[in-house]
Amino acid sequence: MKRFAFRLARLARVRSLQEEQARAEWRAAEQEAVAARAHRDQAHADRVQAREILAEDLRTSSIAPGEVVLAHQQLDRMDHEFTRRRELAATAQFQADRARTPWEERRRDVRALERLEDKARTEHKYEVEAAEAQQLDETALMRAARRTTTDTSNENLS
Repeated sequence: MKRFAFRLARLARVRSLQEEQARAEWRAAEQEAVAARAHRDQAHADRVQAREILAEDLRTSSIAPGEVVLAHQQLDRMDHEFTRRRELAATAQFQADRARTPWEERRRDVRALERLEDKARTEHKYEVEAAEAQQLDETALMRAARRTTTDTSNENLS
């Protein structure tokens, strides 16, 4: 009997490659989003720490009035930096979410082709088993016919 050959094997291979490419793009976008969130979180932590230091210096009166103005300007810059980092993180997450959709679509296509291949493989297996069973039946019938012919010949001779 002929060996199994999936008719859509080339298509399945192409779809698999497309799925791998889409997954790689999604993972890259996701890594960028993770990095952007880390930068955002660091900017937030820096900002909180600077505010705590300024508050402590004001409580202890260990800061000159001119330095207070400079500290507030620095805090304003940190606020702007945090806002920028937050927007970058949101944009990176949006891009990662957008990159995930094509990967999910490609993955569905690959899974559908895998199911079709499994079904075709099962059908091929049943066809092979049916052909083998038919071959065994034919062999058994031929042996039985020979035995019957031999028994008839032996009876005629006796």
